[in-house]
Amino acid sequence: MEDDGIVVVNDALVEVSVDDGPEIFVNGPYLITFKRTAFINGTKHVNFNDYPKRLPQLATSARLNVTYHHALPSLPFLHKLSKKNLQRISELRIRTIATPVVTAVICAIISVTTIGLIVLLMRRRRNKTSEAVRRVLEKLGMAEDAHILEEGVVNNS
Repeated sequence: MEDDGIVVVNDALVEVSVDDGPEIFVNGPYLITFKRTAFINGTKHVNFNDYPKRLPQLATSARLNVTYHHALPSLPFLHKLSKKNLQRISELRIRTIATPVVTAVICAIISVTTIGLIVLLMRRRRNKTSEAVRRVLEKLGMAEDAHILEEGVVNNS
């Protein structure tokens, strides 16, 4: 298998020279990356893209879950491994669908609580305001000598 700057060697003994480097022999499955040119068993491979210089090595990944080693990966083995990986991906999709639902429920609860607190604070403020207005009106209804004025009655005392 070949792509620009990448060659995959599947379980073979090959002679490799990468970017005018020394010739080395590798045996087994290898991922060979090169920046400019690579000679594999005398065949020249040219990279038309710009990749960082790397020596031939096994393909590794920090997220790869290797539970066993298979010396010679066959097509049925790779097909089975691909099916397993697709099942894991579908399980991850199910988890990511559940996350927005939980987030929506939490947002709804927070919104309802916030609206309830705002309504409660507005009622308390209105009650305090109406109490203050009532006190002012009571003071307006009293005479300077602290007697309560009544309609139609004249205080001469």
